[in-house]
Amino acid sequence: MRAVSIAAVWTFGWVVALLSEQSPSFKSGVSLVTVPVSVIPADGAEPTRTLTPADVHVLEDGRPQSISFVEVDTRPLSVAVVLDVSSSMLGLAREWAAAALREVAARLGPEDEMCLVVFGAWAIVPVSWTRVGQIDGVDWGQWVLPSSTALLDAVQVSIALMDKASNPRGVVLVLSDGLELVSATPLSDVVTTRRQSETEVHAFALDPLRDSEGRAQPPLWARKTPWGEPMPDYLRELAGDSGGLVHRIRDISGVRDRAEAFVSGLKSQFLVGYSSNRALDGRYRRIKVEPTRHGVRIRHRGGYLAMPATD
Repeated sequence: MRAVSIAAVWTFGWVVALLSEQSPSFKSGVSLVTVPVSVIPADGAEPTRTLTPADVHVLEDGRPQSISFVEVDTRPLSVAVVLDVSSSMLGLAREWAAAALREVAARLGPEDEMCLVVFGAWAIVPVSWTRVGQIDGVDWGQWVLPSSTALLDAVQVSIALMDKASNPRGVVLVLSDGLELVSATPLSDVVTTRRQSETEVHAFALDPLRDSEGRAQPPLWARKTPWGEPMPDYLRELAGDSGGLVHRIRDISGVRDRAEAFVSGLKSQFLVGYSSNRALDGRYRRIKVEPTRHGVRIRHRGGYLAMPATD
């Protein structure tokens, strides 16, 4: 344990340096806007395996856009897993988080990569970007961090790491009960960084019906902070308009099901591309991709920052 503690202190210093940087060097200009979309079939319908420009139309800030292409998104994934080891995750939630990590890793492909951000009172990065097949099993016992919870700091670190990813499709997966207590990073800063990076944020909200001794537990939405206030739904805010989902897990069978849905959803996305004729003004532009095909729904990120090119 002593060696792990020394490593954690060293990594903590590196993470502080990451958080103190002004911002990662994300794309500074947009010539072609590309939007990953997930097509959700109506209940009982077969999954949609084809999508053409005639099947959708795109609005940018309410203005119709001319679609350049629609294609299956076969690009490999870079998945940053944000793992909560705080004291509120003791018991079944911790066990389910470890199981979810294993289930997700087992379903990713050989070209996909993962990194791991672990957090309690602060965040550490015990696994940097590594091809999935080269990652050894995860042992919960090797991370001992102060018991408070810095969820927002940890997600900010994970998004900053996207700048060092090898693959073009960045996804953050948070495994947590959603409690936040001590982060130095405001939620608004995390949302801005996420929008800059165009990172899709998903979360598994681990919410067991009973604790490890069989006693009933209230759902997360009914829980209070240590100050007696309703617990904010930080996981939903973090996913926000990124195109990601919050998967709420209340029993062990949900772990495998949600892991399957998470990975299969990423692997069956389409990429919609269009060129905007508006000047790059640094503002956030809202995107709406609407299906023209009957019986399907589309999920996608809510917009992009139209950052002007820099020298």
